[in-house]
Amino acid sequence: PRDNADMARWATMLVDRYGPNAGIWQGDPNPHPITAWQIWNEPNLKQYWYPRPNAGQYRGMLQTVGAAIKSVDPSAEIVTAGMPDSRLSGAIRLQPYLKSLYSGGGTSAFDTVAINSYAVSPKHLGKLMNTTRRYMNRVGGRSDKLWISEVGWCDKGYKPGHRFCVGTRRQAKYTSDALSLIKKKRAAWKLRGFVWFSWRDGRPYIKGTDFWGNHTGLLTIPGRKKPAYKAFARGVRRF
Repeated sequence: PRDNADMARWATMLVDRYGPNAGIWQGDPNPHPITAWQIWNEPNLKQYWYPRPNAGQYRGMLQTVGAAIKSVDPSAEIVTAGMPDSRLSGAIRLQPYLKSLYSGGGTSAFDTVAINSYAVSPKHLGKLMNTTRRYMNRVGGRSDKLWISEVGWCDKGYKPGHRFCVGTRRQAKYTSDALSLIKKKRAAWKLRGFVWFSWRDGRPYIKGTDFWGNHTGLLTIPGRKKPAYKAFARGVRRF
């Protein structure tokens, strides 16, 4: 938005409609109000923050929009955008971005830090999360929770050799291993939750242009269950 206040007004409308006190839930025997609000996506990538990533600017968005949400629902959980430790050109790596986010008192603007924790293997996922937890503790975020807001692996169909594309068999194994690791480390990481990416394969956003993330699904585009689906189902039953 050109003005964070515009987004703040929009956010309060959403909380009014879908939050715990919204009229939409009256009479619903099984209401599911929204209590956690994630603000933006991957602001440390140039694709999502024009003209270039700037943690101070994003902190300003969190402060303005988060305060507006809390004014309607004081108990709301404010979650940062999912931030990857990306190596893409123009991106800011995760730790420098977190350092800048916290340096201006950023922890007062959110309750939970979200990480899009893509990694070449579950072992590297564990290293990334361990390092991030220790770093947050050191820079003032000891009481802040963590949320894995994207994690998963591409099976096939994209460029051979892409570091996140591991083939069908390994996608299933990595899914199982990652879920076991998350279960084991959830307390140490102060993990609020995780979101798997993705449920189903997707078609290219632009005709003729593919993306490894289009091949991370537990289901194929027609809906056929991959081996990773069964691994996921077994893994979540153990939580």
